[in-house]
Amino acid sequence: LILLLCIHRYTTLSNTDIIETTSVRGINYRILSNEDCTCEITGGDGEKGNIYITDKVNIGGKEYRTTSIANHAFQKKKLASLYIPEGVEHIGESAFSHCEPIITISLPSSIKEFGSAFNNMKKLKRIKFPNGMKTISSGAFGACDELEQIYIPEGVERLSLDAFALCSSLKEVSLPSTLKVIERGVFWRCTSLEEITIPASVEEIGDYAFDGCTGCAGAGILCGVDADNLTVHIAKGSATVT
Repeated sequence: LILLLCIHRYTTLSNTDIIETTSVRGINYRILSNEDCTCEITGGDGEKGNIYITDKVNIGGKEYRTTSIANHAFQKKKLASLYIPEGVEHIGESAFSHCEPIITISLPSSIKEFGSAFNNMKKLKRIKFPNGMKTISSGAFGACDELEQIYIPEGVERLSLDAFALCSSLKEVSLPSTLKVIERGVFWRCTSLEEITIPASVEEIGDYAFDGCTGCAGAGILCGVDADNLTVHIAKGSATVT
């Protein structure tokens, strides 16, 4: 009787074991929700530094959708390229911070939130934003030293705290007609930024949004923008800058 009970207990435990992680092409996946069949990326080295994230993955014989990349997932990794598929909605804090020598980031249209995911990517030169975004997150691309130009697509309404601060090579910025808020320090110490046009839709510009932008010597300060020698063109009808 004792032997039979032991066998039964062992069999029960084996049947309830659940595989919660897997690795595909050098990238680690973890189940987020069995009910929703979703998973997240937790890290990995990819294949020779190439990070190719799949939109779906099989874990324990069941298919899961990739919807998230965890905080610090690839922080300080040597990355040659990065592919983020449609379906990814959330990228955690510092998920790709300090990654080199990757030069291009392309975000999927499904993205809803990405925090300070891409700060301190020292070799980053190009960002491809999808249509449909509403907000550029706080500190998202701060201190990306080689980023030279930014095109923010129509639909974006808010640039959050320090979003592009300390991007010392940034020279060209295109803002959408839908933009309403430029928060504190968004372009703080972008020392190569010479000129920027503020669309009429803007209702609020935070403190130090352009502070330390020294690229255009002698141009002066317009409309009270706290900037050093930056030409700021204020469109007719836009909010007064304080």
